[in-house]
Amino acid sequence: MKKVISISMVFVLLIMVMAGCSSNKTDEKSEDEASNSKLAKGRYVEENIEVPSDINHILSFLVSPKGITELYGYGNNGNYQKYLYIDKEWVEDESDQLKKALSSTPLQIDRVLYGEDNNLYVLADKFPTYRNALYRLSDSGELEDVGVVRFEDFYAEWNNLPYRPNSIEILKNGMIAVTYNWRAVEIYSSDGQSTVGEFASGYPSAMTACGSYLFYSNENNSEILKLDVEKNEEQASIPFEFEISDKGIIEYDGSTAYICDVTGIHLNKDGGSIWETIVDGSQSSLGMPSQELNDFILGTEDDYYYILQDTEGRFIKHIYFDENASILPVAELSIFSIEDSKTIRQAISIFQQSHPGIKISFRVANPNRKRVYTYGIKDPEATVTLQDQINALNTELLSNKGADILVLDGLPVDSYIEKGVLEDMGDIFKPMIKNEEILSNITDDYINGEKIYTMPVRFRLPIIYGKSEAVNAANSLEELANYTESNKVLPLLNPSNYRAMTAWFLLLYYNQILNDANKVDQALLLDFLRNTDIIARNIEASDDAPINIMGSAKGAIMGYWIDGIIHVHKKLIQANIEELDGIMDFATPIEAAKKWNGSFAVINNTYRANTLIGINSVSNNKELAREFIQFLFAEEIQSEALLDGFPINKLALEGWIERDEINSAFSVGDGDYQIMATYPSLHARVLIYEEIKVLERPMENDSTLIDMILDEAERYLRGDISVQQAVDNTMSSINTYLSE
Repeated sequence: MKKVISISMVFVLLIMVMAGCSSNKTDEKSEDEASNSKLAKGRYVEENIEVPSDINHILSFLVSPKGITELYGYGNNGNYQKYLYIDKEWVEDESDQLKKALSSTPLQIDRVLYGEDNNLYVLADKFPTYRNALYRLSDSGELEDVGVVRFEDFYAEWNNLPYRPNSIEILKNGMIAVTYNWRAVEIYSSDGQSTVGEFASGYPSAMTACGSYLFYSNENNSEILKLDVEKNEEQASIPFEFEISDKGIIEYDGSTAYICDVTGIHLNKDGGSIWETIVDGSQSSLGMPSQELNDFILGTEDDYYYILQDTEGRFIKHIYFDENASILPVAELSIFSIEDSKTIRQAISIFQQSHPGIKISFRVANPNRKRVYTYGIKDPEATVTLQDQINALNTELLSNKGADILVLDGLPVDSYIEKGVLEDMGDIFKPMIKNEEILSNITDDYINGEKIYTMPVRFRLPIIYGKSEAVNAANSLEELANYTESNKVLPLLNPSNYRAMTAWFLLLYYNQILNDANKVDQALLLDFLRNTDIIARNIEASDDAPINIMGSAKGAIMGYWIDGIIHVHKKLIQANIEELDGIMDFATPIEAAKKWNGSFAVINNTYRANTLIGINSVSNNKELAREFIQFLFAEEIQSEALLDGFPINKLALEGWIERDEINSAFSVGDGDYQIMATYPSLHARVLIYEEIKVLERPMENDSTLIDMILDEAERYLRGDISVQQAVDNTMSSINTYLSE
């Protein structure tokens, strides 16, 4: 019999669930043989399970100790409901003991779960304190408050947040095991009055129970530890050498461990070192960035369920083995990118669901999705540089190989066009442009004569906000430098690293160092460096200046991030520069600018093209590539706000502008200081749209060329060489590069 966990709460980073201690399995050898036979004939497929129409909020979806699939939730009228899933039909549980108990003990339920002691438990919210309470459904049908004392405490190191569990398990002897956001596992006595064990866990916190055993990840998240709770000693471990995503979940059925996350469903038999992938996340809903994994459940017939959540609510998906499904795809399409793309992953998942015979592989050269560095700053921990990745791709392309579709961010697009690497995609985009389906002011930048070799799927907005006079001076770097010379009471911007600051200005004002032939001009480059030096001195830039958390932390936005917003709000600096991905990103900058009665503006009508897409001219799948790329630009894909840029599809963008999220609130802070902001008003959203309409130039995409300029600029700003030497060295490097 397999046990499941309840739906994860908002704070959950990872939930591990192991079950099936008293599995009803028959002979293991015969099951393995049957499994191998099935794998030779078919594959796992996904189907949607429609939630009962009168359920608008799923609490828990689980399998009872008796093997019955159950759904707990709240109905449209706000009342608690329970359904049973029998023969693929929902049946309301008329004999639900919990419903009867709630009539006398009303609770706001957070989740429902079964313990290893086979009792039903309810984790509920206490309002208005936002604390949890744990209840047990007794044999007599009453809800008994377990009284976990820890849930009344506040965790000082986490801004005095109450102790609310990420995951919770009840062991066979009634002991209670809980994980928290701060990488801690705690075990409490069965009456909840005392703590009997405390253990450090990895990130994300992961834990599950099986009988009297507790399983949780070690501190560096490389293995699952098995703890005998009664003896308080470690028994064994299951290693995993791959990274689990933040929302990944682990299950266990007595002999086999399962990991479910965005990459798919993976299994490990008998605690060995080999993991097998039985479901590829990119070929299922798991790979859709718009949906978050809430729960993973082992079924009773070699099947699985998972709960996904997006802005519309929670959904149930069923994975089962279809013996008639073809193992081999009818066609395969390959995509290559230096960096990951949420929009591409979203499109792959949806496209493959409607094209089950097609397999799309997405190869990302830089697999570390969590480390983001600001402009010009390189990852000191990287073992393979961007140039190494570009060289490897060039070797493939020169050998008439490579992926069918290329994501060209950071790559030398002009060189690829000259060498015939890219296919003309005019037949895709010209009808879209003619029908005004996509933004003409963006598409105009990618029409090369009569041909279109590449097009951005998304774009990002670099803005300056704060004091209006500073914002208005950002039309050119010379004007901005002159403004700082005559306004020295406060620094223009936060202190910055030389290279990061120069990279910002170079990308924002790149057109201002080009001559009429669209080549870097020696005299204009010299002026650029001198103006950069003026601003560098004004903001006290240096080699040692902080680059904020962008150079080391996970998930950071490029730019002068949190410190800059706060310092504008405190009026310690006049302005801040950020690159924004969506409407909600404007919330706190607008709030900070209000302190100055100020404004915001896109700098130099410039945008950053994101996910520049192109077709390999030697691809054998050009028609399929065209179909997929057309799908990428459809309103269905473009409408999703995935924090990777604004949509180029006009209807999708207008939908963003029209949509109001009146209940959305945002805050940034440094511990002692907080800025609260609400979703931008319609007036602000219209201003954003007006800024987008006049965008006219993409940032330079060739990262190799940009680095050549930055290398010499950095030496000049440090005082190692003169400005003329920096210009001469840069021009020599560029000329050599362009002649190759």
